[in-house]
Amino acid sequence: MAEDLFDPAELADALKSAEVLAAEIDLAERAADYAKSIAPEESGDYIDAIHVVHDGDTVAVVFGDPAAHIIEYGSEDTPEFAVRARTEAYFNGGGA
Repeated sequence: MAEDLFDPAELADALKSAEVLAAEIDLAERAADYAKSIAPEESGDYIDAIHVVHDGDTVAVVFGDPAAHIIEYGSEDTPEFAVRARTEAYFNGGGA
């Protein structure tokens, strides 16, 4: 069984280490930079609102512009740009 191969408490501690956190922040910063690079230029504040947040053990890329939903999924007047989805696919697909 997997429990015999490692101590879950040790694994949990390792995942909270400074090295892991630094790697998560680095990955999030690269993802934010990539998202900004594929965002539509005419989206204005949207690009500036893409940023990394780090709160304790949590690291995330935030698309903080109020128009993020419309830019991501489109609307009647706006095409779908799918910046977040394309960024996620790029990094999950090993492109990074």
